[in-house]
Amino acid sequence: MQPIGMGYPGVYPPEGPLQIMSQSVDSVGKISGLLQMASQAVHMCFSSFVQLAGSFQHLQMELGSGISLFSLFKFFFDILKRFEAFILRLFGRSSTLEEAWHLETQTGHTSS
Repeated sequence: MQPIGMGYPGVYPPEGPLQIMSQSVDSVGKISGLLQMASQAVHMCFSSFVQLAGSFQHLQMELGSGISLFSLFKFFFDILKRFEAFILRLFGRSSTLEEAWHLETQTGHTSS
């Protein structure tokens, strides 16, 4: 015969005060486990939200650097065009070859 309180199937005698206390402790343990899982879920949700906000900040930085790179290229292109026009004026031409070609094609279309 097994002593009372030893073994797994019926730890305490049925319907005894220790059985009721054991069920109460088990219920509190289950509720505590549920609360822990809920708090972990809330923490993971908040953590994901913070990571998403960080990703948006990285995206904003990347887009900003792309736009600034585009404006930098446009700035250098404008400087190059002005330098080209300056060199052409030094050699006696008043406009670039591209502008002369556009003017010639426009006058060709209007005379036709």
